[in-house]
Amino acid sequence: MNKLTNSINNFRINSKLSINKDFLFLEPTNELLRGYCINKSGLNKMQFELRYFVFPLYKPSETIKLTFGGTILNNKRQWWELNEENGEVIAKEIASKMVDVENSFFAKIYDSLSFLNYYYKDRKINFRYYEAIALSACYSKQKNRIEILKDLKSFCSNRENVNNPFAKKIISNIELLLQSENMQTFLNLWMDENRKRIGIE
Repeated sequence: MNKLTNSINNFRINSKLSINKDFLFLEPTNELLRGYCINKSGLNKMQFELRYFVFPLYKPSETIKLTFGGTILNNKRQWWELNEENGEVIAKEIASKMVDVENSFFAKIYDSLSFLNYYYKDRKINFRYYEAIALSACYSKQKNRIEILKDLKSFCSNRENVNNPFAKKIISNIELLLQSENMQTFLNLWMDENRKRIGIE
């Protein structure tokens, strides 16, 4: 797959991607990490799924989450398949499809405020979804950020989520933010931790 990612970069004319294992990141990586993930098949080492994603770096996380984004399809099929002969052809096709994603999806989501505006209507899909949106309201210093945090806390405390350990952790983080005189301190701390964990500047 390393050869594939290098070939994809070679076909990109206007901008190169930063390669980190199975991830390809768009530059710059400010408060959002935007890019692509080559998700290898567990059944066939030459098959892979290509995901595009945006991940708020100010959201506490042990790994890069692919929650916000989608899949770049291979002629309406989920999986791409490499062989000894088609690597350059696939790389060129993927590079072209990436441009389409960047001109549509990524053009609309480039910082915490644009992320908030794009996903706010879907905030109550689940508590992890809502967490990213609420923290985006905090990072972009929205006037209603306290109200949004309190609503997220209530959402995490409902009957369905109350015993979930991840929901409990989110509630704990919300309380830290609500009690803090400077929310940005915690958001920047979580961002720094994510950057170190991922290995980006």
